[in-house]
Amino acid sequence: MTDLSLEFPEDFFREEIRNGYNVSEKMKKVWAVELDLLNKLLDVCQKYELKCFVDAGTLLGVIRHKGFIPWDDDIDVVMFREDYEKLRAIAQEEFKEPYFFQCAYSDNNYIMGHAQIRNSNTTALLHREVWRKVDRNYGIFIDIFILDGVFQNRFLLKLQNLIVRFCKEGITVLVTKNELLTRRQILEKKFLEKLKLNRIKLSEIMDAALMKSAVEHCEMVAPLGFIHETVKRIRNKHLYDKTVWMDFECMKVPVPGGYHEFLSNRYGDYLKPVQVSTTHGEVYFDPEKSYKEYLEDMKVGKLDYLLEDCHGKQ
Repeated sequence: MTDLSLEFPEDFFREEIRNGYNVSEKMKKVWAVELDLLNKLLDVCQKYELKCFVDAGTLLGVIRHKGFIPWDDDIDVVMFREDYEKLRAIAQEEFKEPYFFQCAYSDNNYIMGHAQIRNSNTTALLHREVWRKVDRNYGIFIDIFILDGVFQNRFLLKLQNLIVRFCKEGITVLVTKNELLTRRQILEKKFLEKLKLNRIKLSEIMDAALMKSAVEHCEMVAPLGFIHETVKRIRNKHLYDKTVWMDFECMKVPVPGGYHEFLSNRYGDYLKPVQVSTTHGEVYFDPEKSYKEYLEDMKVGKLDYLLEDCHGKQ
């Protein structure tokens, strides 16, 4: 088990049955790495007086289980754009090895529209990442989704959506090897290169488009850089006016005061456990070994066997 800053009860890592679901010792170690990452994020946010809140399945776990949903494998956090940009500005100074703040501007070949904090001494390889064979940080992670304002004007919302989709598609084709692209994607890649639109420039264009719908001028917010205009992910910004600290495994985490409205909107009868797949899909975890030990084999296709040993439910 990699060294962690957060302390855990002696029995935390013991295999157990929760809600009829077996949580293995290995998954407990993955959870421990993620809790340590969350604890680090919360420390930094408190130091700089930045607000963040647990979100999605993590928020559901807090309310329903006082910890992880037994079949969940990740931690989700949201931040308003203004606080997120302040965090990004000080991230390199605050997140030192083994912690790594990962976004489009800090890691080559990163293609996501949100940020992640990773532990570089561990490994979390998504099914699609093993297939894509791209060189970047693949440590166990937690997600930070950015809340941007949602345009009420349907035309502006659709225009923003088009820009975001264009940029995300462009970023993906630019970092993917030609042999894994369709003919259309190869042509798109050549077009972007001719226009000198690299990954960073496209990320800047996307962020600028998302910030046009400023939170202070909008009633509704959503993580539009992750999935644009998804009804279940749109929420009233005033749900976050109050912060409540609640139990999550062996620590306290910040929960939005309006959690009931959000969870009801997102999951319906959220107190009734239902096993569904995670958004990111299947993941191969190794809490004992750095992703760096897997990289060379992945780049030459020697990790295809991992595709049969991935974890991926809510």
